[in-house]
Amino acid sequence: MLNLKDFLFYVILVPVASEDVCDICVCHIRPEIDCSYKGFTSIPDVPINTTSFGLEHNNISWIPAMAFSTLENLVWLELDYNKITEISPTTFYGLTNLKYLSLHNNKISLLPERAFSTLENLTYLSLVINDISEISPTAFSSMKNLEDLYISKNRLTEIAPGRFSDLVNLKNLDLSNNKITHIATGAFSGLKNLEKLYLTRNKIMQTSSFSDMVRLKKLFLTNNKITQIEQTTFANLKRLRELRLSKNKITKIVPQAFSDLVKLEKLSLSDNNIVEIATTAFSNLKNLESLDLSINNITKTEWLASSGMKKLEKMSLSKNNINKIATGTFSVGLNNLKSLVLNDNGLTELGSESFSGLVNLKQLYLGNNKISHIESEAFSGLVNLEWLYLAANEITHVPSTVFSELRNLTILNLSRNKIKHKTPTTFSALGNLRELDLSYNVIRLILPQTFSGLVTLPVLDLSFNKITRLVSSAFSGLDNLETLTLSSNMIKEMEPGTFTGLKNIKKLDLYNNSIIEITPSMFSSGLTKLEILDLYLNNITKISPTAFSPLVNLKSLNLFRNNITEIAPSTFSVNVNV
Repeated sequence: MLNLKDFLFYVILVPVASEDVCDICVCHIRPEIDCSYKGFTSIPDVPINTTSFGLEHNNISWIPAMAFSTLENLVWLELDYNKITEISPTTFYGLTNLKYLSLHNNKISLLPERAFSTLENLTYLSLVINDISEISPTAFSSMKNLEDLYISKNRLTEIAPGRFSDLVNLKNLDLSNNKITHIATGAFSGLKNLEKLYLTRNKIMQTSSFSDMVRLKKLFLTNNKITQIEQTTFANLKRLRELRLSKNKITKIVPQAFSDLVKLEKLSLSDNNIVEIATTAFSNLKNLESLDLSINNITKTEWLASSGMKKLEKMSLSKNNINKIATGTFSVGLNNLKSLVLNDNGLTELGSESFSGLVNLKQLYLGNNKISHIESEAFSGLVNLEWLYLAANEITHVPSTVFSELRNLTILNLSRNKIKHKTPTTFSALGNLRELDLSYNVIRLILPQTFSGLVTLPVLDLSFNKITRLVSSAFSGLDNLETLTLSSNMIKEMEPGTFTGLKNIKKLDLYNNSIIEITPSMFSSGLTKLEILDLYLNNITKISPTAFSPLVNLKSLNLFRNNITEIAPSTFSVNVNV
């Protein structure tokens, strides 16, 4: 689709602008004149054929009446970043074909009666970043073709009735970043075609003036002071698709609070003070796909059992005070859920079938809780789970069969726990795992077969544990491992054959350990594809001349901050790419 300027290029033929203005401004072959950044304090004369006029970033403080009266062909006018303090009904007289007007970043404080009444064909008007504190009753009269109106970042404190009643074709209205505390009944009357309304970052305490906007699709009320939602607050908004109520002061969700929002797809209630949610609060939201209730004070989850949100795909309950998941919490009506976030709650345990019913769940986040006990069947039924995040808990033991049903799991994060050891069958069912993070635990020893079954795993992180010794065949079964991170342990000894079977490994990180000597057998286990070896910050004093000979594809070797005093000339004779 052609934008407005491209359209003009094809359909309007114009002579070049006069020599005087073109000596100062940029004049294009088509009827466009750019006079931005030229230090003008008044409106310069331009040819009557001009269709696009840029006057942004100048020092214009006053526009005389009928200053543009000869520019009947003007379609695009930019007056951004000037010092204009006032406009009047005659300011834009004669601009009968104007479609785009931007007064962004000026010093206008009042929109007077019939301020834009001559701009009957205007479709876009920006008044962003001014000092507007008052809109006269007829300021927008006769603007029946206006579609986009932006009045954000001004000083409005209220919206009186009927101010926008003539804007019958308005689709987007932005009133965000003002100081609005009150929206009068009838404030938005006449806006029957409005699709998007932005009221973010105001001081609104009550909301009950939206019923006339029957075509509204997006309503943003983030960062206000709303304390309560009534059953009638959003009445008649049957086409609303997205509602944002984050960062308010809502304490409870009453029954049928959103009953008219039958097409709602996204609902954000994060960062409020919600403690109580009625069992029927979300019962009519049959098309809801995303629900954000993070950063509240929710303790109970019984309302989920009768929610009726059959199409819900994403739900966040992070940073609440939920300390227990009762059996059956998710068993009714949430079988379409794909992402569930329960990070930063007070969960201490996961009982059997905690997530039963979530047969299509793909991502489960349980990080930053206090989970110390997990039942063997805690994840029973999650046959489609792909991502499991259990980082930053207090897990000391992982049951041998706890992951047995998670055959589609690709990412498992168990970092920042207190895990000491694992049974050989813990990960045996995870044949599709792509990333396993066991960093920041207290693992001391890796036994052979610990990772059996992980035949497709490319990334394994065991950094920041307490490993002191690596035994032979410790990583057997990891045929497709590409990156192995063992940094920040206490590894002092590596038995011959430690890395047996790692035929596809490309990066081996042994940074910050206690290795003293690099022996001929240390890397002789078929690491022919290894490209990066990090031995930075160890206690290495001696390197065997043939220690790196098996590493024929090595490209990067870091031996910085060790205690090496001598290296034989033949040490790197095979490693021609290092």
